[in-house]
Amino acid sequence: MYKILAFENGQPIILYIENEKVYMYTAARGKIIPRGLLFNDVGRDFDVFSCNKQYVYYISTDNKMKLAVLNRDRFTEFLSIPLGDSSHQMEIVNISPLMCQNELYIFYCNHNKSNNKYEIYYILSSCPKKSCLIKRNVSTNKGFDVFKANKKIGIVLNDSYYYLSPEEKLVSTDTSHKDKEKINTLTENINYLKSVISEKSNCLIDVQNLLSEKENAIQNLKETQENIVKQYNELAEYAGKLQDELRKFRYM
Repeated sequence: MYKILAFENGQPIILYIENEKVYMYTAARGKIIPRGLLFNDVGRDFDVFSCNKQYVYYISTDNKMKLAVLNRDRFTEFLSIPLGDSSHQMEIVNISPLMCQNELYIFYCNHNKSNNKYEIYYILSSCPKKSCLIKRNVSTNKGFDVFKANKKIGIVLNDSYYYLSPEEKLVSTDTSHKDKEKINTLTENINYLKSVISEKSNCLIDVQNLLSEKENAIQNLKETQENIVKQYNELAEYAGKLQDELRKFRYM
């Protein structure tokens, strides 16, 4: 699987995910340039986000939520939160990253196993050490999801719709059944377009890799041809010398 970002100068950043490892590549003049191993602990949900900064998000193999940001030409991890706390019977579930107004939000539900209640929080990429509580004592996390609409953040919970107010509170909306159907349709269309873009990106990378292989093969053939021509010239020169020696013997 591939994910594509870009440096500030527009040069592509290609992240190739294989098992638990992520390798970084760049592209220049039609060639793919390897930049080495980036992460080796990716468990699931690997994704990238782009605004005024470039971010990488994933759940690690040791069950932690991680965020990394692009600094110059490398990604630097700046957030690592364990998803489970057995000593306090707490676990983080329903993690939902969302980009809105050049800020990356990480929404999640904090599940208290002792009373089976949930609390909804979010973390900002610009302030990763602070968790903002927006709703407590939630009885269910059924259908939890977040989305962006008209520069506002919407939240779905138990088939009800809310938006996040400037005061960091959940405000209920009176969404009709017809509006819900429209939102569901738009969400499905967006997810489909994302999958198509991902497939096209994968095809482009495969073609670029194939072109790079062909260019290497052509270069090897040129070097082989040059060696053969050089050997032929050396043999021709040697044969000429032998003919000269033979003529000398004949006239002696």
